[in-house]
Amino acid sequence: MQLALKFRDMLPGRLGNVVGEELDQLIAGIVSYFTVEHKSDGTHSDVTADSVVVSGDVTVGDRVTAGSFYGPGIGMEDIPETSIADGSLLARVGDAETITGAWDFSTLPTLAALSGYLKGTAGSVSASATVPETDIADGAVLARVAADETVSGVYDFSNGLKEHGRTPKVGEWTDVAFNAGDFTGSGSMTWTVASGDVGEFAYMVVGKTMFVRFYLNNTTVGGTPAAYLKIAIPGGYSSAAGCYAYMPCFADDNGTLDIGWAIVQTSSSYIEIYLKAFGSWAASTDNTDVRGTAIFEIA
Repeated sequence: MQLALKFRDMLPGRLGNVVGEELDQLIAGIVSYFTVEHKSDGTHSDVTADSVVVSGDVTVGDRVTAGSFYGPGIGMEDIPETSIADGSLLARVGDAETITGAWDFSTLPTLAALSGYLKGTAGSVSASATVPETDIADGAVLARVAADETVSGVYDFSNGLKEHGRTPKVGEWTDVAFNAGDFTGSGSMTWTVASGDVGEFAYMVVGKTMFVRFYLNNTTVGGTPAAYLKIAIPGGYSSAAGCYAYMPCFADDNGTLDIGWAIVQTSSSYIEIYLKAFGSWAASTDNTDVRGTAIFEIA
């Protein structure tokens, strides 16, 4: 455009005037077109277009505003953290994208819900990552331990631990509410135990192992004497298939002290109390005592 103006000024006389008028009209048309999106120095003012293709880098003095950025090669790099407004979405992490370095949260983020897992190498959170115990809310799940994973260190459960959906805590004893039907004789023999005869009747379960303590005094044996007295396994449990447990216990057979046997047969609902020689119990009135602890596997 500047060249055309110089050319016009160099034409002599009338020729210069005629050609100059034509050039002035042409230059005016060009200027009116370009000044729509150009400034007087030739740089762009606001650009309105369906699309813009840029072959090189773009330097932006202020900010870029757009409804969305999409397509291949749209990554934005080296954006200063101070240039990102609070609440902005930095990036969408791809399904198979690897993130190097670390995200440092000076305050812990609050998540309404987690629909998936936090994963790292081999699908687990890095073993070197540590979370202060004070930063873990009560009831929070720290990690899912794999079936073959080795856990080093100690888990300290100051308030106890429950397992297998059971109400009692592991290692804690449960007293059995009195029920006269829990005590019977074998065959036609009867065994009568009153509530006052029960010094102790309690149980504890750890994993698949049950412990039962019994301390029964001044009970009555009647009917036809037979080989064993029966104590119902408490808590609705029964012994495991293939379980045969034999444990010595204290027996007072109508005044005769003896070493007895507490025996739990396979798939049974009872602890059987025998005398040492497996003879029959003697009939008695408030004069038969049994005491002991039975340990066996439950189903």
